[in-house]
Amino acid sequence: MKRSKFISLSILLLCLSLFCVSSVSTIQAEESIYRISLIDKTYSIWKIEEERPPTVVYLNISVTLYNAGPNISDDITVGIWDTADNLPIIIRRNATIPPGQSHVFRFEEDSFFVIGKGQHTINISYYPTNETFLKTSANSGISTLVVQAGSESPTTSTPGFDMLLLMGAVIIIMSIVQYKKRR
Repeated sequence: MKRSKFISLSILLLCLSLFCVSSVSTIQAEESIYRISLIDKTYSIWKIEEERPPTVVYLNISVTLYNAGPNISDDITVGIWDTADNLPIIIRRNATIPPGQSHVFRFEEDSFFVIGKGQHTINISYYPTNETFLKTSANSGISTLVVQAGSESPTTSTPGFDMLLLMGAVIIIMSIVQYKKRR
């Protein structure tokens, strides 16, 4: 009786260890099928709407990914979003990339905008579209693109100059009042 339990337990452990080893080797093989990297990111301003506040700046953004692996990639998603706008808007594009080739993901015309002029930091992420796939450095990553969205509105006064002018006026008025008191 004890011997049959021991043999059953041994067979069960052997099967379990074989399953674990085959799972690990499958995961490692899937990781080495393709290697995606971000090789370029550019932007241009498409239009600026200033008719009413807030100013909306529409951008054309291009993100280029390259597949350095020996096989075609799984479906890869590229997402972009502005970190400063506090808007949970992520614009996505997806495609497969053949081995040794690059693919340009375009976010054009009305598809992406930022609120306000000035400098904005755009986050760019890429990853397998199928969420059950393991995300690794071979198939996913994140980067940023710093965008100058128009020029900020010029200020009408020099900071601190108004206060200096006010203090000068007060001193002049006080000296005039004291001069008249002496007479």
